[in-house]
Amino acid sequence: MRIKRHYFKSWIFLVAIIVFIIPNTAFAASTGTSNLLRQFGSGYSSAGGDYISASIANGGLNQPYHYYIEVPAGLNRLRVSIFDADVGRGSENDWLSGSWNTSCTYTLYDPSGTNRGSITGSATQGNNGAWQNILSTTSNLIPGHWQLVVNMTSAVTTGDDLNGYGIRADNGDATTGGTELNVYAESFIPIGRVGTGSSTNTFYPYFTSGCTVDYNDWDGDNLSTHTYRSRTGENTGSFSGSGATAWRNNPILNYETDLINNDTGIWTWTGTYTDTGAGGNFGVFYAGNYQAADPPPTSQPQADTFRVYLPRDGAVGNVPNKPFITQKLSFVSGPNPPAVGNPTRVRVEIAVF
Repeated sequence: MRIKRHYFKSWIFLVAIIVFIIPNTAFAASTGTSNLLRQFGSGYSSAGGDYISASIANGGLNQPYHYYIEVPAGLNRLRVSIFDADVGRGSENDWLSGSWNTSCTYTLYDPSGTNRGSITGSATQGNNGAWQNILSTTSNLIPGHWQLVVNMTSAVTTGDDLNGYGIRADNGDATTGGTELNVYAESFIPIGRVGTGSSTNTFYPYFTSGCTVDYNDWDGDNLSTHTYRSRTGENTGSFSGSGATAWRNNPILNYETDLINNDTGIWTWTGTYTDTGAGGNFGVFYAGNYQAADPPPTSQPQADTFRVYLPRDGAVGNVPNKPFITQKLSFVSGPNPPAVGNPTRVRVEIAVF
């Protein structure tokens, strides 16, 4: 650790505690087949709940959603699949606005930017209520972050229907003997509820910097609630969701300090959306660091936001296999606070899980 010379001279004792958590091989899917991701076609107004993919004329950004798949070196096969890749083939996963006039493309790019496969779903195309592979291959598995683009913008369709879908990435084996890959959004998550009642989705923001975190959500119609929990459990809380056709900013202050940082890494966020039967309650969620501008967002991906990981299944729970770090800085001897020209000794304890 480097201390700026113009601040104070110091001896630092560094104690590193490393704990390895061996990940279970993974199971099932990166998202399940209920409480799906949901986004509107660009013909819909952002008042319907989807600020990102609604048309610019209606106040949105008219942008596709971006997801990334972490592909490790040495993987022997890569399979990427979409659940319910249609839009409106009689499935309860979609929602009708007028007539079924919406399509959606799912396109997978490897780290070099090469298009490795695509699916187009509509009321006549796609795999209704089942998994459909975009890619299943053993060749040219470039390690790194593969990008999945889910596009319902005006370049694809002028429709205004809602599309519910799931994403799965693994080594081709969905059993307990297989390997499931981490999938994250960059940087927005589209969620909501179709029909009377409530639905709950859980995701995992990955905090890597800053002393504050901003949770931002759009158009919860005052019928959504949100809770968060850090990996160590030292930071927990809840807040009400946004009002109709509005963003709400919910800052979490000082989750780390100059002396103690116990919560860098994966957190858990849970959102519950309630629909009164008036046609659905849909929203958009993202988490930003201390430099992130308050909503509304101006780009996709939004600057200074954190990754938001999709849940994974298995005996160890739904938390993605990602590290988290705790750090504690404690005074040992010398001037406190430090003074220029006088040694101060501190102890830095770091644990990596």
